[in-house]
Amino acid sequence: MKVLIIGGGGREHALGWKISQSPQVEKLYFAPGNAGTRMVGRNLQIEVKEIGKLLKFAKENKIDLTIVGPEAPLKEGIVDEFNKAKLRIFGPSRKAARLETDKAWAIKFMQRHNIPHPESIIFNNTKDAFEFVKKPKWKKYVIKASGLATSKGVILPGSLKEAKDAIERIFFKKEFDEGKKIIFQERLFGKEVSL
Repeated sequence: MKVLIIGGGGREHALGWKISQSPQVEKLYFAPGNAGTRMVGRNLQIEVKEIGKLLKFAKENKIDLTIVGPEAPLKEGIVDEFNKAKLRIFGPSRKAARLETDKAWAIKFMQRHNIPHPESIIFNNTKDAFEFVKKPKWKKYVIKASGLATSKGVILPGSLKEAKDAIERIFFKKEFDEGKKIIFQERLFGKEVSL
């Protein structure tokens, strides 16, 4: 079996390390991979969002299974494209991945379906966001970028200045995503669980 793992982080290294132990796997590729993945497979000079190149490689090399690690290619619809080409791929469709790639959309989805989540307010402009932080609804809150932020788009402001800086980082500097929406959520305390 030939396997292609898309991504270049620790998650992809861990997956590849375990998959490489299977006697069914004859070849293991990573796109782009990292120093660790090089020890268990072959790294390719293809970035995660280069879907056309990934598709071409999978076809030409008769890849039996592609596994997607990062969210960015999921947002771009890589699973949909591989499915259209009748190539086996593990990951959610673009539509399903939206739960992870668009936090504002996910919050509205949870509200519609009565799924418990922290109380949230979404703004798509700086004026309303700046007004909110002057008189926040909650004593403690978090600020989130709506789109992909590689686990760095959550800010825990401790002051008005930190909250204003967060708004600027999201809307003006676009540090985390396209900077079109910002989310304020009631801050919850306790143990965090991620599935």
